[in-house]
Amino acid sequence: MQALDILVTNARVIDGTGKDAFMGAVGIKGDKIAFVARGAAGIAEAKTVIDAGGKVVCPGFVDPHAHLELLILHQPRTEAYVAQGITTAVNGNCGHSVTPYGTDRVLEYQYRNGLITQRFRETPTPFRWNSFSEYIAGLAAAGGTAINHGFLLGHGTLRWAVMGGAINRPPNEDERKELKRLVREGLEQGALGMSTGLAYIPSKYADTDEIVELAEVLAEYDATYASHIRYQLGIEAATAEAIEIGRRSGARVQVSHLHMGAPGAYRLIADAVAEGQDVAADTIPRSTGHLVRGDRLVQFIMTMSPEYFDVGVDGVLDAMRTPEGRRLFVHQEPFFTHDPAEVYIVNTGDASLEGRTVADVASARSVSPPDLIFDLLLEKGREVTFWFGKDRQDAAPDFPPDEVIRYPWLSPGTDILMVEDWDPQGWYELMRPGCNVTFMRQARRAGVRLEEVIRRMTSFPAKQFRIRDRGVLEEGKAADVIVFDPDAFAYPAADEIDYSNPYTRATGMDYVIVNGTIVMAEGRQLDALPGRPVTR
Repeated sequence: MQALDILVTNARVIDGTGKDAFMGAVGIKGDKIAFVARGAAGIAEAKTVIDAGGKVVCPGFVDPHAHLELLILHQPRTEAYVAQGITTAVNGNCGHSVTPYGTDRVLEYQYRNGLITQRFRETPTPFRWNSFSEYIAGLAAAGGTAINHGFLLGHGTLRWAVMGGAINRPPNEDERKELKRLVREGLEQGALGMSTGLAYIPSKYADTDEIVELAEVLAEYDATYASHIRYQLGIEAATAEAIEIGRRSGARVQVSHLHMGAPGAYRLIADAVAEGQDVAADTIPRSTGHLVRGDRLVQFIMTMSPEYFDVGVDGVLDAMRTPEGRRLFVHQEPFFTHDPAEVYIVNTGDASLEGRTVADVASARSVSPPDLIFDLLLEKGREVTFWFGKDRQDAAPDFPPDEVIRYPWLSPGTDILMVEDWDPQGWYELMRPGCNVTFMRQARRAGVRLEEVIRRMTSFPAKQFRIRDRGVLEEGKAADVIVFDPDAFAYPAADEIDYSNPYTRATGMDYVIVNGTIVMAEGRQLDALPGRPVTR
């Protein structure tokens, strides 16, 4: 018998390995799991006893696709993640990261890619850094985070810094050596791998061979290659490229936010896995698209334009006033590919515009849909928001195909947008804060056992990124533990949610424990910040 800090008893224990559940208890001492027991055997007294009442106790969920690396410097509570039972997030995805070189360089890159606002860029960070290890040390000393965070190196950030901007050419010999040096340095300092954003500037300028050369360094360190794939090729061709990069380099591959409406791409991965290659994917199980306020849309137009990426938003606004600039931006910005009959104008405070589609208002004004968007951007700026993707296929209640969600190497990845608390309505999405709820429901509806669903949300992503001490309920492992009723784990449906509220949260998570400290109790998040940086 041993004195415990926390005892979870009368619980349906699901240990994260995929094995059958059993009734039992989990004991926690300090920041480690002290024991996992069947029945009530071996239970000692504890400072805090949680009677689970037959609810599930399992490892905290591991999110393989997050973008919190800068946001946690100012917003460490990450409520949308805690509410979903996430205790560890893998950040630095889509080619965007906290290195190389210095703080100011990273902030400038993330601003130019539309990930942060000018205000965020100008707000002093709690610490400054010049390397991956300095960022990790600064984060560890800065006062804590609600959950744990691991980090990837971002190819886009690396390439932009090394090559001096958004340069559309292969790196020269010196640049190639510096890129490889920085990847190796970051891995030695604890990065979990490297990500690419092959649909974004400047990663899109890298050919397959350039990525393979860097992925070979990843393979040396048993690190993961995670890719926002080159969607401009088509989903299947882009997925095939990611698989090829893994095959040629020997690196483990994580295909990021792979759309479940593309079963052919999933079959390519299934074939590669059957041949012995280490490939997995994460997905956003349901989305109603992005809500983008006018000033942020101008920033995104800059982000996607090679001519204006390094010029700035003032240059974009000037170009918008010319026919030539408008034609250029329509060709470059993916938001303009949306059907204007499915793009809604919201958050305007103007009854003549609110809730109407771009197609409808454009027709009434006798202008083209793109010209209407440009006109509203110039007329209203921050006083208009465009809702792209409200009627997406994956918002439908019968989505996705059972074939796809049954693949054992598929996990949910939240990819929650970087909502800045001082400006929450600038850029947000409605369904991703319920990602884990939706994935669990979809998988169970398709006949996937709950134990298997939880394996794919815990030990599997932990293994994929070589996070070795988390994702399983086992003596000696980190005490990241959650208690919840899967049937009560809930999030509003697409047709129920308030589109004006960026802060909708999942409900039904009873307890969240991070490193042996209770972060959520009886469904209410506490002030504790016990999270730590997770390194290789």
